[in-house]
Amino acid sequence: MSGAFPGHETIVRWARRGIWENLFRELAGNGRSTDTQMIDSTYVKAHRSAAGGKGGEQQQAIGRSRGGRNTKIHARADAKGRLIAILLTGGEAHDCPIAERLIRRVRPSRRMLGDTAYDSAKFREELDEHEAKAVIPNRCNRTQPFSFNKRLYKLRWRIETAFNRLKDFRRIATPATTGWREIISPLFASPLLLCGGFNESGP
Repeated sequence: MSGAFPGHETIVRWARRGIWENLFRELAGNGRSTDTQMIDSTYVKAHRSAAGGKGGEQQQAIGRSRGGRNTKIHARADAKGRLIAILLTGGEAHDCPIAERLIRRVRPSRRMLGDTAYDSAKFREELDEHEAKAVIPNRCNRTQPFSFNKRLYKLRWRIETAFNRLKDFRRIATPATTGWREIISPLFASPLLLCGGFNESGP
């Protein structure tokens, strides 16, 4: 296997042993930008065969939302769009509680970008505790709006593009496996996560 990417059976075996996850965390913890980071989530629709695993759908990170049976990928990225922390939940999970867990996984950044789904008092307090400035627009029903850097907020396209590129991988776009480690292994193994990203001076 020298000089080649491991085969499917090896990928699955390494996933069950947590090797991909440990490799990803080691690489993500080194050399990533801590000045500006961003957070977001996306849905992937579960294949009809992605059922029947041990522990039920909750253990498999599959849940029911308005779009049917989905897995939700929650991620944190650096300023270049390289994902540095990932969590999987069922599709019905709300963003803010998972975001608080993502914040604790990687060393804090000076600024954190997020959309209106992350405009909650608790999440803003979590960012304050980590000395991170929230770059998050206000919900329409917020009575005391916060100011935020609109120019910097536009960089969020980078994490959205990272999600779009991830979905070019069929095993991520429509997971057909029954274990969350098998679902997440192609995420950790993706070249986009390990060495990809966008040029800092790009459009």
